[in-house]
Amino acid sequence: MMRQWQQVYWVCLVFLVCLNLLGMYDAWRSTRTKGINKPVQNIQTLSLQEETMRNEKSKSMNDVISYLTKAIVSHNSSGNLKRGTVVDSWSLYDDYNRYSSVKQLTDKNHIYEHNSPPKALGHKHTPRPPLPQVQKNETAIKIRLKNSPVKNHNTVFLVKPSHGVFLTSLVANLSTHSHQDQTYLRDRVAVYLERARHVSDVCLRHQSTLIKPTILRTLVWDRKHNPNLIWCEISKVASSTWMVNFLRLAHYRENDPSLANLNSSERYQAIYGDDKMADVSTRKEVYQLYPFPKTPSQQRKLLNSSLRFIIVRHPFTRLLSAYVDKMTVDTPKPVTFNFRQLQRDIISRYRREEDPDSPYPTFSEFIQYVLESTENFTTIKHWKKSLCWKPYWVSCHVCSMDYQLVMKLETMQEDERFLITLAGLTELKQQVHEWCNNKSSQNSTNKSTYFRQLSTKQMYQLYDLYRLDFELFDYNLDQYLPLAHDVQLSK
Repeated sequence: MMRQWQQVYWVCLVFLVCLNLLGMYDAWRSTRTKGINKPVQNIQTLSLQEETMRNEKSKSMNDVISYLTKAIVSHNSSGNLKRGTVVDSWSLYDDYNRYSSVKQLTDKNHIYEHNSPPKALGHKHTPRPPLPQVQKNETAIKIRLKNSPVKNHNTVFLVKPSHGVFLTSLVANLSTHSHQDQTYLRDRVAVYLERARHVSDVCLRHQSTLIKPTILRTLVWDRKHNPNLIWCEISKVASSTWMVNFLRLAHYRENDPSLANLNSSERYQAIYGDDKMADVSTRKEVYQLYPFPKTPSQQRKLLNSSLRFIIVRHPFTRLLSAYVDKMTVDTPKPVTFNFRQLQRDIISRYRREEDPDSPYPTFSEFIQYVLESTENFTTIKHWKKSLCWKPYWVSCHVCSMDYQLVMKLETMQEDERFLITLAGLTELKQQVHEWCNNKSSQNSTNKSTYFRQLSTKQMYQLYDLYRLDFELFDYNLDQYLPLAHDVQLSK
């Protein structure tokens, strides 16, 4: 009898233990489902998150968060919250300590200002216009491709990062240069070696995605100088300047009889004026004067024995240049792309009723279009759909070509002098700096005026979009973040 009671006792004890364990498991599952460890929820389900947080955070903090959440919903009562908007409750609380009003807070998070449909703030059910698409002139594209001197070049290139080894070897042998030039080159070369080493280091950190065999057609092959030069054209970074430079090095149209009666200034404008360089056919002349070597083996051989160089600038100023060039004129070039229609579509999607009326997109509207249209771009294939705002690592396959000389627009005068001296580009020694400086002064813009239209969040989004360019060429946001309109508001 005693033995039977002991068996019953142990059975009951095991049953209670199992029941307790099951209850603990259910509680753990419930906690996981409600997301205690991940306080990021869609704003529509934010109340569930707040409920679970009360066990860990003080009631006063939760009261503030609840207030902010309700205020944001009220502030956006027109129903203009972008689908999928993510709100982090604890970052809302932190932001509350820095912003003096819900209006500033919602501006900072772009829930009100940048996710709202244009011209629909007072009309809840007005459909938002579609995302603008670049409309191509198919006829112009066919003509351009038919006459393109590089369309049939499909050689696959891969030159792995070398930390500037070729440039080091060039400067080690300057016997053909004057003593003055030798001194200058050796004093200055450390700047370019540091840039090359920095690019190589970043490429190697991302080698699984960036160092891959590639086809690249935007190369100018100069075999007339020592060392041979290979330049990769990047739009909105002195590309017209160096198209002109290569035409001058080839003495393009110098003996043209139709120019005989013009003085030197008029002749220069007739050959190299802005309208000429915007013409695709004129730029095509450069690729015909400096063609690809005929065979893939010759191309690879020359590639490895030439000074490869590119020109970059701060990614933000390049975007501003693209905006001014393509979004603020009636007939942007090239006509291959219908930029004027793109302007109208950007205004239709992003212009709000209270915004100033203008026939052209504002800089903020243009940036919002760039961000939204490239939101899911992660590969070179994705970025091929873009136009004048492709990242450098895409445009010139930076990590697959091992560019030895990185020139920057911010130090252009010294960088050009180094290249001209090193390669003996005598045709450029007298006039190139004067021409570039004159052009830059004519096209100078007050960048502060434009970047004050952007918010801190937009700037960080742009940084994320062009993060690799920032890393590769050692740029930062220091001079731009203080210009953001929400920073100015909080001062």
